[in-house]
Amino acid sequence: MSRLYRAVKRVSPGFVWRPLRRALHDFATEAGYHRERFPCDFRGLVDDPFEALERANGHRVLMDLPLSNYRMQHAMAYPLTGDTNNPFVLTARWLREQVTDQIDDRVTPLAVYLREVTPQSTAELLGIENSHLQQLSPHEAALPWEGCSGRSMGDQRARTAQREAEEHGFTLDQTHGRQLYGPASRQKIELEHHRFQKLLESIDKRGFQVDVSQAQITGHVLVNDGGDWRFLVIGGNHRAAVAAALDFPTVPAIVRPDAIYWRSDAHQWPGVIAADMDKADAINLFDRIFSGRQPGDLDSAWKPQAERFKREL
Repeated sequence: MSRLYRAVKRVSPGFVWRPLRRALHDFATEAGYHRERFPCDFRGLVDDPFEALERANGHRVLMDLPLSNYRMQHAMAYPLTGDTNNPFVLTARWLREQVTDQIDDRVTPLAVYLREVTPQSTAELLGIENSHLQQLSPHEAALPWEGCSGRSMGDQRARTAQREAEEHGFTLDQTHGRQLYGPASRQKIELEHHRFQKLLESIDKRGFQVDVSQAQITGHVLVNDGGDWRFLVIGGNHRAAVAAALDFPTVPAIVRPDAIYWRSDAHQWPGVIAADMDKADAINLFDRIFSGRQPGDLDSAWKPQAERFKREL
């Protein structure tokens, strides 16, 4: 099977084999099948993802990435370092400074963020004026290089959110909202605080423990025309934020050879080919995420509150 995949990859452009591989992976995951092969561990050895992938000969790699290169929370694209307004980082710092376990779930940075940042459509979440995307809910949003926006994306996210809640002892479906933007129910906010507090306790006491047999931080490597890169977190936003709140300079993440996206390939991205958005809008979205800027209206709703929390912290 792997030989067949490599043969298809060699003769097919990226916009053919990447969605095919992603669809097969999602199908296998939903069916209960998981890849057992561990990633190649390059922590402390290589700091360039391209060198690491070349050495790994097509396998996934686990490596230390500088926090300055991280972007997170999907299209919100919050950086992890500097004077960041990242609500996850601010929440981790806020919770760390509390002297009591009795947390009012209405007053934390995350709770306020989820009240203030409530995109009404995919277009608003991505920061793109587009009549087609305006008709889709934000849950259905896909970045143009990862796939096509629509119901299948929303259904996949709903299943993931429900599974993650169950892993932490909560029974919540998609009606309770998401952690990347609001609105969200009180129970959802309680779940997110629970996740942050458990991670803070674990990482603060034992450091950033990595078990290659378990899920780690995953994401997309975005490469601009000058060859510079950023790492957009897809899985593991909580872990990355807590590491930033605890002032880690680097955090280990999984880099996949099929999750490298070049700005120059915008004409081949699935979302562009499917006419979710045109090439110019796709490139503008790429550049915004690369630079760590947030969608205008959503940023203006949260920024005053973020500045208040930063002053208090």
